[in-house]
Amino acid sequence: MNYLWEFMVKANQLEAAKENIVFQYPKRYSPYLELNFENLNEQKLADEVEINPYYRFYSVFYEMFPPDDEENQQLKMTLFDLFIHYIGEIDVNRGNNKRDYQVSFVQEDMKHGLFGRFVQENYNRFSFSEKKQLAHNLLRLYQTNQGVLIFKETIQFIYPKAIQFVHLGDKYELTVFLQTKKTEEEEKKVAVLKELFLPFKFSLDIYYEHMIGILEEEAFMKMEQFVIF
Repeated sequence: MNYLWEFMVKANQLEAAKENIVFQYPKRYSPYLELNFENLNEQKLADEVEINPYYRFYSVFYEMFPPDDEENQQLKMTLFDLFIHYIGEIDVNRGNNKRDYQVSFVQEDMKHGLFGRFVQENYNRFSFSEKKQLAHNLLRLYQTNQGVLIFKETIQFIYPKAIQFVHLGDKYELTVFLQTKKTEEEEKKVAVLKELFLPFKFSLDIYYEHMIGILEEEAFMKMEQFVIF
């Protein structure tokens, strides 16, 4: 990470508590680097980060924080930390378009319970990218009203190995083989997806590690790897 925006993106992806990160005026710095790490290719977040404010923000910081000014250091370091936090948020969102902001608003709505208490209580079971995809697909749902299709696409995004079956006799029934270990975590995540996207009239059968045996299909008839329907 060489730039402030890279650090902020990493913090967002790891859902780090950014208020606990302290940005410090560097004791020494290079005119060729914005973030000062011992390792030039550092990928880990740190609680204290030295940043060269003159690399890209010279016009903002030069008069407020001249390099040779030694007065009121404690106050200046506090202000410096606050300014960098604020600028960092602007920096990381600079390339966002209207859709990106809409997605972030929907994420906040899920986080604060506007999609129901169950979704709110289990929201943090999803990863950073999964949360973003949920919000993106909710916007698509409002625009297209294609709940079943979007439910299937969301399942496939979160569980790339999932196999989904079509029921010819009952168009309101779905069967999904996730190919993942059955845990409370996964059960809650699937329940959230069902709550958000699947119409009420649809029934859903979920299989985790083992799928029902399908005659004449070798992949689904391996001993001790299938269940009887």
